[in-house]
Amino acid sequence: MKIEHQAENMMLQSNTVEDKQQFAVQKIYVKASNFESTVAAEMFKREWKPQVEYNLENKTAKLEQGLHEIDLTVSFAIKSDDNMEICHGKVVQSGIFTLVGFNQEQMEHMITSYCPTTLYPFIRESIADMVTRGGYPPLFISPINFDAIYAQLQEEKKQKAQQTGNKRKDEQ
Repeated sequence: MKIEHQAENMMLQSNTVEDKQQFAVQKIYVKASNFESTVAAEMFKREWKPQVEYNLENKTAKLEQGLHEIDLTVSFAIKSDDNMEICHGKVVQSGIFTLVGFNQEQMEHMITSYCPTTLYPFIRESIADMVTRGGYPPLFISPINFDAIYAQLQEEKKQKAQQTGNKRKDEQ
């Protein structure tokens, strides 16, 4: 009887949790990576003063109900102080996340900011390791404030919507 009572309590707790927001990291993994050293031998003779250019991209795919795959991609190029490309590469760091019970705005924030913030330290480590294995000093790319980027995107959307609204009023 005691076991049955515990099972009933667990079921009640489970039902209560299902009605609330759920976030969980199911898996984090490197989906793809590549690195090419374009002028290695020459650069080993020079002083290391890299200029780094990088691009960041975020993609999402819904795998099934409540399960999302987020891909964070960083493409980078390292150039010398005389603008000669030293090396370049790309890392796609992915994660599978449980996201349940979020409204549309909250879900957008989770996918655009919270999940990439979770993945970013892994991608930074992958890039530093990749560059080091290429024979160069470690490259530590700067932290990124994904919440600030998300807020900026929201502000741009808001301004665009206001401009569209103003154009419609002018046409009337």
